[in-house]
Amino acid sequence: MLKLETFPKIDAHFHSTFYDPIYEKIAKDYHVKYININTNASVFPPMEIQESVALAYIKKAPEHFAYIASFEMKGWENPNWYSYVFEHLKNSINQGAVGIKIWKNIGMEILKPDDQSFLMINDPFFDPLFIYLSENNIPVLTHLGEPKNC
Repeated sequence: MLKLETFPKIDAHFHSTFYDPIYEKIAKDYHVKYININTNASVFPPMEIQESVALAYIKKAPEHFAYIASFEMKGWENPNWYSYVFEHLKNSINQGAVGIKIWKNIGMEILKPDDQSFLMINDPFFDPLFIYLSENNIPVLTHLGEPKNC
């Protein structure tokens, strides 16, 4: 029987919002690859902090850590929102992000100003985002459409 330490493992849903060397030790001792997922959620620190933490792990042990970036919806009604988001995603990918995450605030919290309905991920508003992601071969992880308490 294989020992736990000997076979590769992936924690595909890791949220570390501050650097803790214990994860680096576990990763090395137990052959674990962590994918640190940045999320535009109010329960987490700002995106810049999440990304800096993810990059700190990667700098110390790139063979054991990866991260998925995200983007903020703040200011989405502003026509400059797309250029800000595209620039942010480009920088994240250039720093080593392996994809992006779309959080459930889309479809569950953000209201369209015209009719106060929820802004859904299949709204034409997001077409430029999906075109950008597709043209740049950026994988997408989503967390959509579930009760808020989950």
